[in-house]
Amino acid sequence: MKNVLVVFLFVTMLGGCASTGEKTIVQSDCAPNFTEEGNIFTGKMYNSFKDFPNASKEKAFDRVLSTVASRGWQVINSNKDIGLISVAQGVVGGKGSTSPMNVMINSAGKGIRVEITRKVDGGQIASSDGIANTFCAIFNSVSK
Repeated sequence: MKNVLVVFLFVTMLGGCASTGEKTIVQSDCAPNFTEEGNIFTGKMYNSFKDFPNASKEKAFDRVLSTVASRGWQVINSNKDIGLISVAQGVVGGKGSTSPMNVMINSAGKGIRVEITRKVDGGQIASSDGIANTFCAIFNSVSK
C-alpha cells in the first residue's frame, strides 16, 4: 500500500511538471522577448531577441564570440559574413550529450538585431533564470 501511495504521488507530481508545450513569455529586463516553449518530456526551446539601433554587426559578432567562449561554450561554427555563431555546452550526467545554442546577428536598419535560441533536450532540466542570464551576458556584450 505504501508503494502504491509513493507511485501515485510521483505520477501526480510529474503531471504537474508536464506542460502542454505552449509558449511562455518570461519577464526579463536585460533579455527582452524571452520565451520558453516545450516541456521536460519533449524538450524546451528558449528564444530571445534584442535590437541595437547603432551597433556594428562586425564588432557585435566579435564581442559575442568572445563572450560565449569565455563562458565555457564550445564553438561549433562561426560565420561572420552571415552573422551566425553556433555553440554547445556539455550536459552534466548527459554521457556526452550537449545543449546547443545559436546566436544570429542580422542587420536591422542602421543597427543590428541579435537573436538567441537555446535547445534543451527532453529529459534534461535547465533553469529558465540561468538561461536568461546567459542571454543577458550576450546582449550586454554587444552594448559594451
